[in-house]
Amino acid sequence: MQTALHSLILLLDRHAVPFCIYAAPSNGAEPSWMPLETLERALAFAHEKDLTLLCALSETPLPAAHCAALKHVAHQKIVPFALHARWPKAIPVIQTRDVAGLVRRKWRAGNAILRVPRQDLPQLAKTFARLQGRLKRLNVRLLDLDAYTESDFQVYQRQCAEMARTIAAMKWPQEGTECNLLTDRLVLDAMHNCGAGVDHVTVAPNGRFYLCPGFYYQNEAEAIGGLQEGIQVQNAHLLTLDGAPVCRTCDAYHCLRCLWLNKRLTDEINTPSRQQCVAAHLEREAAGLLRESLSSERGRNLGQLSPVTPLDYLDPFEKLTRKPPHTESPGAAFQNSGRRAQGVIGAQATAIQDVTPKVRGAATQQPVSSRSP
Repeated sequence: MQTALHSLILLLDRHAVPFCIYAAPSNGAEPSWMPLETLERALAFAHEKDLTLLCALSETPLPAAHCAALKHVAHQKIVPFALHARWPKAIPVIQTRDVAGLVRRKWRAGNAILRVPRQDLPQLAKTFARLQGRLKRLNVRLLDLDAYTESDFQVYQRQCAEMARTIAAMKWPQEGTECNLLTDRLVLDAMHNCGAGVDHVTVAPNGRFYLCPGFYYQNEAEAIGGLQEGIQVQNAHLLTLDGAPVCRTCDAYHCLRCLWLNKRLTDEINTPSRQQCVAAHLEREAAGLLRESLSSERGRNLGQLSPVTPLDYLDPFEKLTRKPPHTESPGAAFQNSGRRAQGVIGAQATAIQDVTPKVRGAATQQPVSSRSP
């Protein structure tokens, strides 16, 4: 496989803190460290390929030998919030429940990751407001998207709008906390997604490569090679934007475009679920409101910020399949719009198979699935 890798993620412990939308096992009674020999091979691989290193730690302090191996190697640590005092230059992963404590401690950091489970969604805007001025950047990761209902997306729309008002009230971009959900869209003019398998890969404690940690935790058999034999990806073009017919027509440039979620919800690594698309377009919509607010409140020339053209859909799949435009609420649109296809393969796809979806449960507040039976 020809790669243009830029970085390598090392899970130093099987219980390393999850820093994206995937689930990971909670801390066990005993740590399950990456063997020192495996770590040394991974560091050698990164050095040979000139890759940036990101090391995910668990709540259990690293063994002395692992610390010694990393001491003279440039890397960025990703740590649980509980370890941030020990590693102040690391990127902390925080939960909604951590925020009250860190505010009392007058905590500060450069960047942080906030993982938001579905039950905490109604507090998202308030949580973001409390972090203003304490961070340069906040990356928000929405958990449980597969379980989102019509009501959840309506809540999310309101939360994004409130966050936009908070950012507009600050002197962003000169001051205030930027957020991947809203401000990224205003400074991008092309897709800038996760890039799993293209820009970065993950080395798990077993010494195997994975597209991202989510694939490792979901099924260890989904490895894409190992440190001894190298990276081996079949149908690698499906990982790229050109290989994703739905995504390459979209201008939600900030979207995570999560391959793990694609595979989990549509069974196709290059086909996004409706949940992911609707969430990204609600964020895009709020970014447009933010841009308008910045202009109207300050009379600023916002030519340096990317325009956000209003759309009549929340899912580019509708445009791709020439669905009639609608002006429904986000929830109604989520319930009534077209079906997600399975079997979209490669950039050469010229037709999309329309298949019968599972029953959508928005009206009864059941989770809405976009994966075919």
